[in-house]
Amino acid sequence: MIVVLDASVALKWFVREDDVSTRAADALKQDIVEGRVRAAVPELFLFEVLAVLLRRGLGAGTVAAAVDLLGRLGLRRFPLDAETARRAAELAVERRITGYDASYAALAAALGGRWATFDLAAHARLQPLGISFVPAPPAPA
Repeated sequence: MIVVLDASVALKWFVREDDVSTRAADALKQDIVEGRVRAAVPELFLFEVLAVLLRRGLGAGTVAAAVDLLGRLGLRRFPLDAETARRAAELAVERRITGYDASYAALAAALGGRWATFDLAAHARLQPLGISFVPAPPAPA
């Protein structure tokens, strides 16, 4: 399965909270590490992660370590090409989502994958298209 990873999911790996979404993000990361899931991101993903981590007041060393970890996960990065931009613009207008969210969703559609996000409003607007999902934690053993 190809998952287009939203910054909201990856940020849970670095801004730790004891909640369901953090456990779900950790489970998805484990699936990526163990090769059960292939992960892709639009080029803007790293910019978003960097901006949020710095806004949260994490130090430069911590932020650099986070970016390094993301690099080691083998996330395949995609630039915004003309076709994906066109589809992102259509999704943004038709589904009333931001251009950022639409870029993730359009990439997921182009790759035949699904966008993993904790943005519940964007997911709800895209749900009829089947190109997004909210990660769930693993079932208790």
